[in-house]
Amino acid sequence: MATYIPNAADPTQPTEDKFVESAALEFRTLKTQEVRGLRFPAADAPGNLGELPVAASRAGKFLAFDEVTGQPVPGPLLTDWTITQAQILDIETVADNIVDVVIVSDNIANINAAVAAIPALAGKVSQTGATGSAVMPTGTTAQRDAVPSPGYTRFNTTLDALEVRKNGGTWSPVGSGASGPTNNPMFYENDQVLLDDYTIVGTKNASITGPWSIAATKTLTIAIGATLVVL
Repeated sequence: MATYIPNAADPTQPTEDKFVESAALEFRTLKTQEVRGLRFPAADAPGNLGELPVAASRAGKFLAFDEVTGQPVPGPLLTDWTITQAQILDIETVADNIVDVVIVSDNIANINAAVAAIPALAGKVSQTGATGSAVMPTGTTAQRDAVPSPGYTRFNTTLDALEVRKNGGTWSPVGSGASGPTNNPMFYENDQVLLDDYTIVGTKNASITGPWSIAATKTLTIAIGATLVVL
């Protein structure tokens, strides 16, 4: 039989200490849930609780957000985005190749620029070497330039001589003195037929050893003041 004590606490009712303890437990529970969840901005639509998907559905996956609600949802598998070491090496190789292509492209541009800076070589007289010989155009008398200019020089295989185009409009062998055996020049030779028009200008004299003749349609002009001696 229970004894009633005036002003005593009712054992069937929670005391003030028990109430505080219960409230603290509830607060810790809510705090734990908050920590284990995601915090969304207050401006988001109501209902965004920020709770992660359950462990079974998010395991091994990226975290994504629903495109409509914005709620966190399981994303693609991590293995779908795994890059192997071999793939990394392939990427590095491709990057190196791109760099090589850029270098080659730069080199081609530099080569093109250098080539563009070199004067055109077509038709130029070449040489056999720094201390060698100039490689002169070579051909017969019939192969001379159709419209030559003074100063043109070539080797005439018909005459077996180097010849130059003069201001007077004629081709003239470049004199080399007497000819003869090697290291023994003693003969002065001339052709026997004049094959092209020629003028001995008034300030010059000339000699020739006969017999000699002038080809048909060709003319030898001896200007006033000039002398031609035939030996």
